[in-house]
Amino acid sequence: SETTSILNELAERLNDITENSDELRNIQVGYLATATGLASGRCTVCKRVSEASLHFLSRFQYQLTKDPTLQEQIGKSGGLCPFHSWMYESIGSPQGIAQAYAVVLENLAERLENLISRGVEEKISDELMRLLPGPETCRVCQIASKAEDGALREFVEAESPAGSAQNMCFMHLVRLVRRLRDAETTKNWI
Repeated sequence: SETTSILNELAERLNDITENSDELRNIQVGYLATATGLASGRCTVCKRVSEASLHFLSRFQYQLTKDPTLQEQIGKSGGLCPFHSWMYESIGSPQGIAQAYAVVLENLAERLENLISRGVEEKISDELMRLLPGPETCRVCQIASKAEDGALREFVEAESPAGSAQNMCFMHLVRLVRRLRDAETTKNWI
């Protein structure tokens, strides 16, 4: 399917940039687990996260090309995280992305100039990593987190798998079990 091919391409790109970065590699594990769950068509939570993310991005990519205030906000936050930038790229037009991300690149260039002028001597790679937007500033990460939380909350409230456990990837099963209240309910889910 188209979603599977997009996720596979995103996973490959994410793998390419994380070869030398432990911090990004840790983030990658969660994204790849989500991508695997979605690509297999089995995980209900992954599906909810993906749908919420793509729905947000489809509206966001249009708004970002038209709204200078939103462009400035995104520019100041550093844009989207690497994973969601690639998702954005997969649905946006090159012209729209270039127009929308001009402010992001201007702000990044300014932050790089500041970094150089401060004369950072040690661990330049750590300083550069801090320039990358992460889950705390990425709007899509925030949407995805809310979607995941909502889906897991529904499972917790159901208190019984009722066939749902077979539709959950291992990562989300672990996250669900962490939320359960008692051993008996946990055994029912596992």
